[in-house]
Amino acid sequence: MSAKDYLEKDYYSILGVAKDVDDAALKKKYRKLARELHPDTNKEKGAEDKFKAVSEAYDVLSDTKKRAEYDQMRTYGASAGGRGGFDPRNAGAQQGFNGNLDDLLGGFNLGDLFGGGNRRQQKSRRGSDLETEISISFNDAYEGTTVPLNLRGDVTCTNCKGSGAKPGTTPKKCSSCNGTGQTMRNAGGFGFADTCATCYGSGRINEQKDPNCSGTGVVKETRTITARIPAGIKTNSKLRLKAKGEPGSRGGEPGDLILQVIVNKDDIFERDGDNVRVTVPIRYDEAVFGSQIAIPVPTGTTVTLKIPSNTQNGRTFRVKNEGMPKTTGGKGDLLAKIEIVVPQNITGKAKEFLENYAKEVTHDNPRAELIAQNARRKR
Repeated sequence: MSAKDYLEKDYYSILGVAKDVDDAALKKKYRKLARELHPDTNKEKGAEDKFKAVSEAYDVLSDTKKRAEYDQMRTYGASAGGRGGFDPRNAGAQQGFNGNLDDLLGGFNLGDLFGGGNRRQQKSRRGSDLETEISISFNDAYEGTTVPLNLRGDVTCTNCKGSGAKPGTTPKKCSSCNGTGQTMRNAGGFGFADTCATCYGSGRINEQKDPNCSGTGVVKETRTITARIPAGIKTNSKLRLKAKGEPGSRGGEPGDLILQVIVNKDDIFERDGDNVRVTVPIRYDEAVFGSQIAIPVPTGTTVTLKIPSNTQNGRTFRVKNEGMPKTTGGKGDLLAKIEIVVPQNITGKAKEFLENYAKEVTHDNPRAELIAQNARRKR
């Protein structure tokens, strides 16, 4: 450390401590600032410069000899002389600190603390989740079904069982990281770990790669799996198929497959929550005199619906337990909407009867109240 640094930099202010701070309080304060300002966790502008500054300050003040020289230099000026040095060791610890960096950070491994992984070989990694979409019919959603899925993607190489090494050979220890899976870099005299760029964190190098997967441990393959679609499933529902996703690395478990289910529209039925709606056409006489008619239900069969006399067009009847299966058990209801059908062709006696009927009801104008109501709006 130069005499100029000693004169120009107030290390006590940088660390936010008093000049008579003891070693324990100094270490505690530095540990707090190091965690807050470390470049791996603090991406704010200027944080790395502050981190370097507090590291430099602690290097001087934590060393009894350096601290005495610094205090003397600050008190008597450059003529007092001074020496020191900030010489990071290859492991990233600061010269002059008695102990290791893990001890300084209170037992935390630096990689664990800042998200860079530890210095030992990295653990196995779970595979990523995959997502896909399928479309099913209304009937399949009603009854439930099993569907085959053809997926194209990475699978664990069966030839090398995911190791990437040619069968019969053994991976060698990576010389770049000495088998740890990580290399150290220095930032402001403070060392921390990076994933090894040579072995990608595995700690091993395959001198003879498996030709089947080119040493990657995975191959592209089309695989067929089956998925059970539960009865009553709603459109846009998502099902999670455990361990059917991307294969893990270094022996890690596979990810999951997320299956989004789209239920196609039906020509007869329309879903309304757990209920099912259907429009049922009836004749004019059935509406006037009442009747018992057969109506369709989602099972593909029919049930009998009693139509009372003088039923108006558009009236909806509820048929219990003929709707969609519920996930909690039981079924919703069938909602049958009545639609009175006007005959397209009338001949013979039917036409004569309707003509006579029209003569009998000419005094009955169903639009009279509507016209009167409209007239009252203009007053």
